[in-house]
Amino acid sequence: MVDPIYHKTEAGQEEIRTRARKLDQKLRALLLMVNGERARSELLAQVSGMGVTPDAMDTLLALGLIEAVRDPGKAAPTSVSA
Repeated sequence: MVDPIYHKTEAGQEEIRTRARKLDQKLRALLLMVNGERARSELLAQVSGMGVTPDAMDTLLALGLIEAVRDPGKAAPTSVSA
């Protein structure tokens, strides 16, 4: 299974600044740690002591606050015309 790396979306950046969605402490802590460099498993390991579950990552994704980073090691697919 692939272990994606996530970064904050514009909405995620805005949430950090404004707290408009009033995320609970666990979700906010996880969102703060998402930086485009750490893999999902690493992020969850760092907040597991707080009782944060993998569902928290899914919640941030569903809210549009984070998104997966494209694999920097792979080139974007090119389209081929016939």
